[in-house]
Amino acid sequence: PGPKLRTGPALVTLRWRKLSFNVNLDDFNCVAALRVHVEGLTGVPPGRQTLILAGRRLPADNESLEACGQTWLDIRAAVRSNQVLMVIGAPLQEIQGHDVDASAADPQASVKAAHTSASP
Repeated sequence: PGPKLRTGPALVTLRWRKLSFNVNLDDFNCVAALRVHVEGLTGVPPGRQTLILAGRRLPADNESLEACGQTWLDIRAAVRSNQVLMVIGAPLQEIQGHDVDASAADPQASVKAAHTSASP
């Protein structure tokens, strides 16, 4: 037998940091629309979001999705009830004023800076 088809809505638990939100993927006609909704919940702009569902990273847009040989409908159909959609990313307020390139190149840079500024 093939994969079990979902019955009912494509409900997932969106998790970002320590927050959880209930989201129905059927409410969105494409990945881009979901990303806009995620921005409204988290403040993380679509271009800075990494979305992971069932251990797989969701593409940035529908063109990327189709290049992988999938459709948004396929992804929604494969969702199991209460599956987790992880969101990784920081809101713009947090990254403004920081040198994003330096922190990306050296994740310990902010830790080192905090330790050096705390020294008398």
